[in-house]
Amino acid sequence: MKIFTTLIVVFCVVSITGCKKPLFDYRKKYLGDYSFSVHKSSYIGGISYDTSYTIDGTISKGSDLQSIQITYASHDALELVLYEDGSLQVKNCYYSCTGEFESVNKMRYTISGGGLGGHGTQSVTGTKK
Repeated sequence: MKIFTTLIVVFCVVSITGCKKPLFDYRKKYLGDYSFSVHKSSYIGGISYDTSYTIDGTISKGSDLQSIQITYASHDALELVLYEDGSLQVKNCYYSCTGEFESVNKMRYTISGGGLGGHGTQSVTGTKK
């Protein structure tokens, strides 16, 4: 009986401490269907481009425990790091790429950069449905 009790205790300790998954996934409250307002502007070779549109999409879990994926068109999927305070950082971004969740129902991010005669900015605001 003592061996059985010891095995149960060891199993419980390993089960609780051996798992890398956090007990609370702070991303969960932000996941779901969103309406995204997208504004893109750029300046290339002396010509300015400016477009805005609204499109439905989703926010889902990303490829690791700290990321989310925003998808609002098949060609516009983006993975971001989501910090516990609601701030966002675009993964593998080489320019200015920041954002935040203003609440559990509203988020925004901006990506901008340029060089060699051009500059572009994409600003996105998402509202949970």
